[in-house]
Amino acid sequence: MANKLPEALVFKDFQLIDFKSIDYRQLLTSDSSAEVVLTILSDFQGDAPAEAVIRMVLQRLRQLSDNEQELKSWFAKLTILSRLRKLEAETVKNVSDMPITIDIKQDYLYNQGLWKANWKANWKVSWKASWKAS
Repeated sequence: MANKLPEALVFKDFQLIDFKSIDYRQLLTSDSSAEVVLTILSDFQGDAPAEAVIRMVLQRLRQLSDNEQELKSWFAKLTILSRLRKLEAETVKNVSDMPITIDIKQDYLYNQGLWKANWKANWKVSWKASWKAS
């Protein structure tokens, strides 16, 4: 089994990209859904409110997606990235307003929160029961 990279494949530096320095229109007009999703991280130039940019991103993803399942996948990725800009509430609201069904029960963070809530509820019940018994 190989345990070393050839010198030609080893990189020593890379270019750092600050998405806030990229005009949102540049990513929004891309023919790649992956680039369109990154629009949420870009600079909105102050000429468009976040909610308007989110709606444009959703519309563009709809144009680029071949089927509803693919579209749902891109919406989920957009929602995750929107958390980095504290735009999750606006993103979820706009996705919910679209005539497409996304099952929130499939979301990892939703399920993690649900598990924690159930654990706390069960802990309180068992704690109260053990306290009353003593």
